[in-house]
Amino acid sequence: MVWLFILLTVVTYGLIMKKVLSNVMVDRHPVQKRDSVQYESRSFVPSNLMPTESTR
Repeated sequence: MVWLFILLTVVTYGLIMKKVLSNVMVDRHPVQKRDSVQYESRSFVPSNLMPTESTR
């Protein structure tokens, strides 16, 4: 009876690992290619951080 339990455990573990490892490299959300319009960069970005005496 113990050997049956061990065999069942090993088979179950093997099937679960097979499913997990086959799904590791699958992308659930494929990355969309961005247009060059979205890569516009600003030459000046105003900062809202104010320097104080302790940060100088």
